[in-house]
Amino acid sequence: MLHDTLHIGCQSTIQLRLLPAVYEAYNKRCPDIYISTTELSDIRRRDILSEPLNVAFLTKDCADEQKNIRYIPLFEGKFCCIVPPGHRLADRSSVSIKDFEEEVLIILDTAHCPPQMGELQTEQRRNCQKSRFYLSSSSLYTVLMVEAGLGIAMMPDFVCPESSVLRRIPYESDLKPEVGLVVNMEEQRKKVLQFIDVAKTVYGL
Repeated sequence: MLHDTLHIGCQSTIQLRLLPAVYEAYNKRCPDIYISTTELSDIRRRDILSEPLNVAFLTKDCADEQKNIRYIPLFEGKFCCIVPPGHRLADRSSVSIKDFEEEVLIILDTAHCPPQMGELQTEQRRNCQKSRFYLSSSSLYTVLMVEAGLGIAMMPDFVCPESSVLRRIPYESDLKPEVGLVVNMEEQRKKVLQFIDVAKTVYGL
């Protein structure tokens, strides 16, 4: 017997802490629909929702670069700096670009970097002439590198996983990173609309 499948994409540079709750609620509502999840690493493609993907979780700045899609906002975050225990910035209530001078900064490579993040990293490179820069290809590797004491990093607070060893310090910026769902503009299939409704409910919308 063939089963219908909902194909879901998730941007590799975000952490979706409520995704298990979304999947559980959707499975209860639509038990006959199989769920398939794909990590989206090439986030600068102009056709993220090409087959077989039905819906995807993206940051808004990446969604803005897509064509013929509808964007449904889910939650907003803020940028923060993550540092290891004992770091000179660990007890600060906030940090700014000037605090990064002479630090080792771990940044995302351009292939995996959303536009807002790229804007802030360009600012770091321009203003922190005495700093060293290490490259990472994912938020997970960035966190591991910070935990190892290789340097510090700046990222949205919803990207950095909960950690008992790292300190998250608000970063002074007017940019507000946001995550939402994207679907094709003309999407009307029940399995997709049900998933959108479940996700909005779980995120309190």
